Amino acid sequence: MFGYAAEAALPPMPEYCSCHPTIEEAQVKVVHCPCGTNVEGETEDALVENVQAHIAADHPDLVGKYSREQIVEMAHEH
Repeated sequence: MFGYAAEAALPPMPEYCSCHPTIEEAQVKVVHCPCGTNVEGETEDALVENVQAHIAADHPDLVGKYSREQIVEMAHEH
C-alpha cells in the first residue's frame, strides 16, 4: 500500500488472508500495510481515519497520496 506512488496502480489484494476471525469477533475492515501493520476500522470512516493516522505517524512522506476511495479499495473484511 504505502510503498507505491499515488499515481501507480494499486497492488492487488491477496486472494487468501491467513487471518481467521472467530465467530464471536465482529467483522472489521482491514488494510495490510507492507510495513507489517494491520490497520483496522469497524466502519469505512473509521478505517480511513486510522489508515491516514498510520500514514502520518509511520510514513509521513506519503501523507495526502491516498484518497479515501483508494484506501477503501485496499480494504477487506476480517
